Amino acid sequence: MITRYDRIDKATLSADKKSFKDQYILTGADVPPEFEVDMVGNYDFNTEYDILDREKVCDIRSLDDVMAFIKEHNIETPVTMNLVSADGIVTGMLVGGEKDCMILSDLSSDWMENLQESDKSRDDYE
Repeated sequence: MITRYDRIDKATLSADKKSFKDQYILTGADVPPEFEVDMVGNYDFNTEYDILDREKVCDIRSLDDVMAFIKEHNIETPVTMNLVSADGIVTGMLVGGEKDCMILSDLSSDWMENLQESDKSRDDYE
């Protein structure tokens, strides 16, 4: 496991002369800054921007909570798939850009290389 997510924050992302207001960040109490996920920016890890004016929006307890938030706020739906993990078959959400990380249904995360896609159909959260 890389880390476990537990909340969504709203913030401004800033770098050089660029600034993006009202961005949603998937994060948690023990999530290192380099693993915070920009939910509006293709679900990439936020490694390029400073996070300013951060405010907590809500706590999350499961991937279903994240998907409900995405739908409610009209955010583009991420890639999801069923995966085989140590706990059996779980649903995961692809994040991290080029780094291929999955956030699993219990909000823990792991690298794709440590997981295997299941033969079962992909979940549809739409």
